[in-house]
Parts: sequence; structure tokens; C-alpha cells
Amino acid sequence: MALSRKFTRSERDVKAMSKDTNAPWRDEELLREKYIDERKSPDEMTDDFNCSRTTLYKWLNEYGLVEELDELKDRPWRDADRLRELYVEKEMSVFEAADELGCSGSAVQRNLKKHGIETREVGGFAADAPHKQKEKLRELYVEQGLSSWELADELGVSQKTVLDQLRKNDIEVRKSNRETPPTYYTRQNGYEYVMSAGEAVFVHQLVAIANGADPYKVLGDLTHVTHHKIPIPWLNTPDNIELVTQSEHRQHHGNQYTD
Repeated sequence: MALSRKFTRSERDVKAMSKDTNAPWRDEELLREKYIDERKSPDEMTDDFNCSRTTLYKWLNEYGLVEELDELKDRPWRDADRLRELYVEKEMSVFEAADELGCSGSAVQRNLKKHGIETREVGGFAADAPHKQKEKLRELYVEQGLSSWELADELGVSQKTVLDQLRKNDIEVRKSNRETPPTYYTRQNGYEYVMSAGEAVFVHQLVAIANGADPYKVLGDLTHVTHHKIPIPWLNTPDNIELVTQSEHRQHHGNQYTD
């Protein structure tokens, strides 16, 4: 009984085939189609291509396809077919797909764009699931307490879109200090400070607290002063900052009004 050719190759056959530039296992597009897109196993591919596993893996690794597939398995939100299945076929919203894939909405949004998958609305909200949208917004913004900035990052949209959707769904928008990040300034005399929600605190005071000083003595107790050992106002390194009493401070500076 005659055996099929793939089981009767001579050593000369194998060497000849390895040099064949038209061999299917050397075709990058074909390998990608079978290995990445169709998810065929190496055994199935060796049967299809009539080659050895060693030869197959040589060319899969040559084109980086083994590593690419491993990355897709670890990061399924980068897989175009998986995204298309969830977002297009199952009509999930961006954040529903993100929940399913274990990533942020911004990651889903980026990869939808990368793979040319058209979103249903600007911002990725599912037009046919407003009740799910409202529930998700309420869960993240009200129950979990995310700020509008954090929510925008989670859903892969702009902060303005988040605020518009909160108001559209009758969810009261909080007046939170987290909505505006702190701002750093330097005074004309060189002292550095941070302004947030209308309140200012000097950087050297924050350094003193970070070093373990009592925050009340630093910020609320008039009997103590945060002092620069080397009198350079912007030299706010931990070793140059100490908390001293008012009397100790006067001994350092006499009647000068400086720290």
C-alpha cells in the first residue's frame, strides 16, 4: 500500500523543499491568515502545508507571528475579530466591550479606530442602549465616585462628552475639587506654592509634612514655622526643611520676616 508523499520524503526532498521560495509556509500573508485570523493549530497547518512543525515554527517566528498571537491572547482588546464580534455583531457599547475584555474604554476606542471599525456615535456610546448607558454612568460616577476626568478615561471619551451624558441622563453633576487639578506657582521672592480650590499651600510646608511633621503644626499652629536651613526659598529638598518654633525661628533670622 503506497504511503502519501508527506510520509515518504527523502532527505533530499526535505532539503529541496526548504529552499523553495514558493513554499506556502514561507508566505507571510498566508501564515497570518491561517495562524492569526483563522486560529488554526500548528498540527492543522502542517497538514495543510505538508511540512514539518520545525519548518512551520521557523517561519512563524521569522515573521513574529507566534509573539503576535501570544500578545493577542494576553490583550484581547487588540484583536480586531474579537472587537468586531463584541462591538459590531453583539452591538455592545464601548464600555460594555471594555468590561468583557478587562480593559479601559479608551483602550477599546483606540483599537476600534486602529482596525478601522466604525463607531456608532461620536464617543462610542451605543445609540440603542440608553438605559444601559445611564446605569453604567450612575454606577461609575455616583456609586464608585469617579470624577468626570476619571470617567472620561474609563469610557474612552472626552470629559465634555461625559458631562453632557450625565446631564442628558438626569444625573446631578458634582462640584468637586477633583474636577480642576492643582496649579503650581512661584512668587516673586522665590517661594513655591500650590493653589487648589481657592486655597494655597507652600511647597516647603508639603515637604515638611511628607517628612513626618505634624500637619497641624505646619499649617494651623501659629507657634511653629517651616524653616529653610539654607535660606534659599526654592531649595525645597527634604534635608533643607525643618519645623521650628517661633522663638527658634527668630534666633535664626532675627527680626527678618522670612523662613
